[in-house]
Amino acid sequence: MTASKSRITLTAIGPEQAVLRCPHCNSDILFASAHGIRTLEGYWIDDGDTLQLADALDDDGDGLSFYGCLGAGTQPCCGREYGVIGVCMIMGDVTDDFEQVYFRKCGDMGQSTNFVARRGKRTWLVERYETNSGPMLEHTFPPFFVSESMSGENGVSSCAAPKVFATAAAFVADQWPELVALLKEQMVVAAR
Repeated sequence: MTASKSRITLTAIGPEQAVLRCPHCNSDILFASAHGIRTLEGYWIDDGDTLQLADALDDDGDGLSFYGCLGAGTQPCCGREYGVIGVCMIMGDVTDDFEQVYFRKCGDMGQSTNFVARRGKRTWLVERYETNSGPMLEHTFPPFFVSESMSGENGVSSCAAPKVFATAAAFVADQWPELVALLKEQMVVAAR
């Protein structure tokens, strides 16, 4: 079985551990514990923009609500820019209020349960939030090297870096069937 078609496994995070590192110098960027996340210094994402996933996906997201974001950060260790892909997913339709709180982080999301996800050799952070609509998973894929600035005169945007945004959307589309399968597994866990 190839890594691109392997199943995603989740491992609960216990004691705090570094889960995301700088793609340039390998310095720690983000630490996670079972229910918390912290950085060494302030914000680790400077700005971001919506990642247009619907165009990149083969299916219509039947019964699924999701939001993707491509963020840009600059690590103090080396001063170089990196990109970060985030994807929030939940089964069912959601309200505008839900989108504001859980997809755009404009409100109290409550406490998450954190996991390290693994698919083949790739690992990333998954935060699981218990909502009135069921479990919502937020995937944060490791920072990656960007060869062009993602910022324009209005900040980070797909207009300023169309190739980076297209590559990020294609990356998510490649992971999509397994991300959906994982969310469905988590729905079963929640029903127990």
